[in-house]
This record gives sequence, structure tokens and C-alpha cells, in this order.
Amino acid sequence: MHPPKLAGAHYLESIKRIPRIIIKQHFRTSNITIFRRLPAQAIPSSPAKFTLALHHHHPHAMSSPPPSDSGSDMFEPDDEFPEPTPETNIRDCGYPKWGFVIYRTTYSPESTSKWDQFKALVLSNLRKRIADSPAPEILQNMDFNFVDDPSLDNISIADLQRRFRTWVESEGMLPFKPSQSDPQEMGYVPRGARYEFFIMVDELALSSPCVKLVRGFPEPESPDEVGREHAKVWHIAVGTELYDELGDPNAPYTGRYYRSLPGRLVAQGY
Repeated sequence: MHPPKLAGAHYLESIKRIPRIIIKQHFRTSNITIFRRLPAQAIPSSPAKFTLALHHHHPHAMSSPPPSDSGSDMFEPDDEFPEPTPETNIRDCGYPKWGFVIYRTTYSPESTSKWDQFKALVLSNLRKRIADSPAPEILQNMDFNFVDDPSLDNISIADLQRRFRTWVESEGMLPFKPSQSDPQEMGYVPRGARYEFFIMVDELALSSPCVKLVRGFPEPESPDEVGREHAKVWHIAVGTELYDELGDPNAPYTGRYYRSLPGRLVAQGY
């Protein structure tokens, strides 16, 4: 069976807007389906050449599967398209800056040294992981913005969300902008996790191993994220993997994934 063509320019245009690639190569052998993730370089730029990598092998149609789909060959790494990493995904997004805004919201005398230790931990972990990654160049445009402002002492999450949205607007990075073809129509502009989420470090965060991850632009249909954290994540999870997993929650084919972060990043029980 020939792989079916993907129909419609709309799908192709949506693919171009995805900052984090989650297109998958799909194989079927007997009743087992195997998914393998393709890196950004695997997506052709020409729509005429773009087809869905979908192949069906029916056990009754042939006596045995072809050599490339049998045995351990199916699980061998692809030399041409190596598995992407969080760091290569961040690099391939091409954003001028990447990194979270991190707000300190407690200013007791004993919190200062803990805050300094937290910042040092985050930055040292980031630099080591990136230096050892296939994309060390992303250090050049890394920008983790640690906000130290006593006026934020004991601020509520809802008020901090408003403060974050004001900052995003000042950066000219609001999620919706007038369409070039029709100024009356608002179009979504992918911007990455930097302008969608922020980290809140309160008194509890400095006395425990986790911090609050907050979504700055809760959707109307998600009122539970207004004035509440999206998740609690470990101190050591504030880095490239978390940033990459969040992706861009409004972009097609990534929006559903940011809600289900890997368990190793989420601070269960806090």
C-alpha cells in the first residue's frame, strides 16, 4: 500500500508554525504499532514532497515482513535523522531569546541566601547540560530572567499573572496580533514557553525542593488555571527539558502535550 498523501495546505501551514516538532513516523507490523519521532530536519520544505510516513503491513498479504521492518532493525537508530534533544529543539525553534521569567515573591531576611542558592543551582545545571548537549550554542541566547522586586512580596498568583502579561506586552510578544492579510482578523503568533509560562518562587519554594510553574495566559475554558499554579516542578527540573516539554500550548499538535509533563519533572505530593 502506498503511503497516503496529506491533503490541504492548511495542515502544511500549521506544521510550519510548530516550534516543537512532534510529527512521528508510523509503522505497523501485525497488531503492533510503533511510533518513532522525527527531528525538524526530516520535514521537507516543499509541500509537493511532503507525505505522511505511514506504512501498513498486513500479515495475510505476505508470508513475512520485509527485512527493514523485522527483527531489531526497526529499533536501530537512524543515522540520517538522529533523535532530537531538548537542546536541539530549542535551537531549531530559532527564537531570539529563550528561558523562563522567574519571580521571587518572598523577602524575609532568611530568604535572601536561599534565593541566591536557588539561582546558582538553576544556572549551573543549565550551563552543564547545555555544554554537554549537541547544541551548546543555545547558551548564547539563553535568558533566564530572575525578577527580584520587594513590591512582589506575598503577591497572589492572579496578580502575578497580570504582572507577567504586562511584561509580555512590553516585549511586543502578545499571543495574538492582527493578520497581515486582514488587519481586522487576529492571528496567533507562536512564541514559545518564555511568553506563556513563568516560575514563582515563594517562601514554600525556598524551603522545599519544588517551585510553582504558572501559565500566564489561562484560556477561558480553563478557569482552574486563573490564580493557581499549572504544576509544581522540582528545582532541578527548571531547565531545557521542561522548557521544551511545554513547547507552545496554543500551537497545533503541541497544545495537548503541555498539560501532561513527564513525571520526573513534576513534584508529586507537594
